[in-house]
Amino acid sequence: MRLTLESLRTLEVIADAGSFARAAERLHRVPSALTYTVQKLESDYAITLFERVGRRMQLTDAGRAVVEEARALLRQAEATDNRLRKLGEGWESRLGIAVDAMLPIDWLFPAVREFDALATRTELRLIEETLGGPWDALIGGRADIAIAGGEPPGGYGLSSSLLAEITWDFACAPTHPLVAEAERRDGPLPASALRAHRAVVAADSARKLAARTSGVQDGQPILAVSGVMHKIRAQADGLGAGFVPRHLAHPWLRDDRLRRLAVEVPRERTRLLVAWRSGEQGLALNWFRERLLHDAALQARFDCDGRD
Repeated sequence: MRLTLESLRTLEVIADAGSFARAAERLHRVPSALTYTVQKLESDYAITLFERVGRRMQLTDAGRAVVEEARALLRQAEATDNRLRKLGEGWESRLGIAVDAMLPIDWLFPAVREFDALATRTELRLIEETLGGPWDALIGGRADIAIAGGEPPGGYGLSSSLLAEITWDFACAPTHPLVAEAERRDGPLPASALRAHRAVVAADSARKLAARTSGVQDGQPILAVSGVMHKIRAQADGLGAGFVPRHLAHPWLRDDRLRRLAVEVPRERTRLLVAWRSGEQGLALNWFRERLLHDAALQARFDCDGRD
């Protein structure tokens, strides 16, 4: 069996997923097809790539070396594909936009409708990511534009401009013990009080970059959920406490499904950036970049102060 990008991608996903079944779900293939690919590679190259440890498939030393090389080749292939798609004049055939979950994807639908009216035939892909996920998608070539929180990772040749600033409120359900404790203290809650209760966090969706965490005390118990809205709902359901983005949580705060509490160490505002790989051009990329950065209606949606 000759090495192909598909077989390299298969190895990478199995290694990340930890099982053939989960990898098959991600790749939308049947597990037997993945098993055949791995067995054929092992047979043709006389190496063992995976071994079963408990219920997980674990890479052998040879497997780790092969997967590391596979990842490098896949990233190079993605970069080459991006360059080739942009060599010709005219609109790109595809444009990926990785969107931080702090910006609901449906907020971008007006821009998509305007773009559709241009009849460019560019295929759009909107990808929801969390924390470092948008940066990871941009660096890895899965996206051409990222709407991402925080500062760009250094060393990857990225450019960015400010879209909005996110204000955070510490909040929990009205029945949460921290509400009664705040009333007893008659003042901001110290970090020691927060540490004693579980924090709800949105899990980082980055695949390659180091996972990010924020607003969590050392040693604090954690409930991790996928996405900011799940975090807000979990806190409103009394499953924990934590900082929530004001522009998304204000319906819960307004209706007292979440109670805003003062804390001694508030979370600083987060810069939400529109980012792209430096030097890359494309009619669709440029159009969306300018549209997002000059969309007053979109930017105004972040200005909610939490009141009705």
